Amino acid sequence: MELSEKQIKKYKGMSVPQLLKLATDHFNRYIRQRDSDGNIFRCISCGKIKPVAQMDAGHFMAASLYTAIRFDENNVHGQCVHCNRHMDGNLSTYRDNLVRKIGQEEVDRLMAVCRNTTKLDRGWLIEIIFRFKPNADDQP
Repeated sequence: MELSEKQIKKYKGMSVPQLLKLATDHFNRYIRQRDSDGNIFRCISCGKIKPVAQMDAGHFMAASLYTAIRFDENNVHGQCVHCNRHMDGNLSTYRDNLVRKIGQEEVDRLMAVCRNTTKLDRGWLIEIIFRFKPNADDQP
């Protein structure tokens, strides 16, 4: 994605940690909207249908450990708070359901790419913000 000087300038005064938080907020909001149906969603791990208020954007491969796929849409899915926060992601059933959802080949790709390192630099984070922000022309 090629950003203009004007687009980049909007974020000039923000630090990398501030940009990371904003990028994460926009990305997680996108995932929650993508994986919900009105006010409900189905958890990628336990399969239960729950209210959106109980939904996290749950990473299959941990965001804090695998920066290369932190913002990969196939690595993050609607997951209930219980599975994500209280069962450490409930990863065994997450993986099984992920294979059904995106296919074994794509899961294998995530597993291969996850160990690549990606520096969380300003330019990349601003691109993520513009990619997932609902209205990219708005102010930060």
